[in-house]
Amino acid sequence: MNALKLRGNMKKKPNDPVRWSPEIEDEFCNRIMEGRSVNSIASDSDMPNGNTFWRWMGEKETLRTKYAHAIEARALAQADEIADLTRRVVRGEVPPDVARVALDGLKWTASRLLPKVYGDRQSVDVSVTHTHQLHLDALKRLNDTAKALPGNDIIDGEIVSASQ
Repeated sequence: MNALKLRGNMKKKPNDPVRWSPEIEDEFCNRIMEGRSVNSIASDSDMPNGNTFWRWMGEKETLRTKYAHAIEARALAQADEIADLTRRVVRGEVPPDVARVALDGLKWTASRLLPKVYGDRQSVDVSVTHTHQLHLDALKRLNDTAKALPGNDIIDGEIVSASQ
């Protein structure tokens, strides 16, 4: 399928009367949270077409923020669906082979919508401190402190290897 066929419902609706408002913005994002796609919502007669929605996304910071939250909420809802479907399989209400297909799709979608939570890639943050220099610095400070104490006879010298 080419991109034009996939975006078929994003064509201009005849007399697309939907104008931007905070209420339209909220309703669009609520429908996304329910699990619907932008293309699906854009085909509703009370919503703007897809091209209008994406144009608004480029223009309105509030919509971008609400959309990001809606996508996160949709991913969390899909995780709940995964748990519900798993329970239905255990109870024998859904055949395991059918559930496997649905679960794979839900897991894939959740991992793409919220990859930091549901993604397969693991991220490990590591901070390494080289302690050798820290130990040497601490020994030097200790030596300097000991030299400053009255009545201590400290012998200054150098390290000689045992092989000499």
